[in-house]
Amino acid sequence: MPSNYWVAFPNTHIGIEEVKFLEEIATPSEVPAYIYPLNSNMIKIMNNRLLSSGLAEMSFSEKQWVVVSTATLLPLESFTELSEAKDFVFKQFPQTKSIRSDCLGILSSEPDYTQLPVLTIYDEKIWEDYLLELENKHGFLFSEEYLLGDLLQKLIVEHQAPKEIYQEFNDFNAIEKAIDFIKKNQLIGYQCAISVITQFSEKLSRIDSQRSMLEID
Repeated sequence: MPSNYWVAFPNTHIGIEEVKFLEEIATPSEVPAYIYPLNSNMIKIMNNRLLSSGLAEMSFSEKQWVVVSTATLLPLESFTELSEAKDFVFKQFPQTKSIRSDCLGILSSEPDYTQLPVLTIYDEKIWEDYLLELENKHGFLFSEEYLLGDLLQKLIVEHQAPKEIYQEFNDFNAIEKAIDFIKKNQLIGYQCAISVITQFSEKLSRIDSQRSMLEID
């Protein structure tokens, strides 16, 4: 498989099928199609598969993406635009509810952590929804560690927290000094944010929770 490809899934949000895909045990009925970026090597692979199946080669001239059936591993159609390939998959496979990158995000970019929820109130629900949205949009490209690092830098800039707070986190993944500063200055929004972020993988992450369920099964 190439890097940076797209996968059809039957869920609006990350579910068991996404984790089964990661473990390479998803069935074609669960994950019916891939969308691969086209290059000369991929074109050769696709046409070799067609010829080996007794089918005629496809013309991929000026095309950038190819939709591949997971049941047969044969190309179904090629497109110039990724959006066209996605539309084809949704129509061809009505069970598809989302098309995600191989990192499980509906976007293939890293998150922008500058647009944070309000930090003046203590509201865990706001932060829980925010983190789940980041995971759903960006999959494994979402990093609680990067988010926490950006949050601590914001604390330094906007509340004159000691710079050692970020350095300690960056070097040792330690946040004790940050928490002490936050409590001392009664920055309840930051206290709430850090509490939710540090518990995300264990208590909220859909990827981690579904993986745990799969291991139990």
